[in-house]
Amino acid sequence: MMASKDVIWITRHGEREDVADLEWINKPHRSDDDTPLAAKGLVQAAELGERLKAEHIDYIFSSPFDRCVNTAQIISSLRETPLSIKIEPGICEVLYDFPPGYLSLTELKLQYPLVDMDYTPALIPDKWEPNSSHCIERVQMTVKKIRHTHSGSILGVRLTSRVCKRCKCGNWIIGNHSTGLIRIGRGAVRP
Repeated sequence: MMASKDVIWITRHGEREDVADLEWINKPHRSDDDTPLAAKGLVQAAELGERLKAEHIDYIFSSPFDRCVNTAQIISSLRETPLSIKIEPGICEVLYDFPPGYLSLTELKLQYPLVDMDYTPALIPDKWEPNSSHCIERVQMTVKKIRHTHSGSILGVRLTSRVCKRCKCGNWIIGNHSTGLIRIGRGAVRP
């Protein structure tokens, strides 16, 4: 259980390439649901990293989608002592496509050196989700499990640098990229 001095930070990945370039979907790419960051998204991640680099954060959790891990990598690498990134599939977006098209942990580690290969995910989604309520339940369960095993300050990746939300109950950053996490976060961060 988190101490009252802990803070949970919830943020979103930076702008996606398919939002910046509407022709992206017609270009060769690895997966339709694993869009990388656009140039603007890289800048947004760096801005957020600058904003958070002096904040006390003990853990960084990220959805396994490339744009989230990239955002977390940039944020962490700007810290005096970079933190490892714990890949947590249980906090990813609604799984309209199943299985999701994100890279394996080994492939992510090759691209993002701060990925923690020793972390065991709290939850690995095992089915397609017909709507966001299923995602909300899954993420709530995942965050509760994370809180049970990790005390301290946490960062979760969800919104762009302008919307980093500081909750009074923990310093966490959790990387996600769907609109549900603020609602989920509010329910999950109550003491």
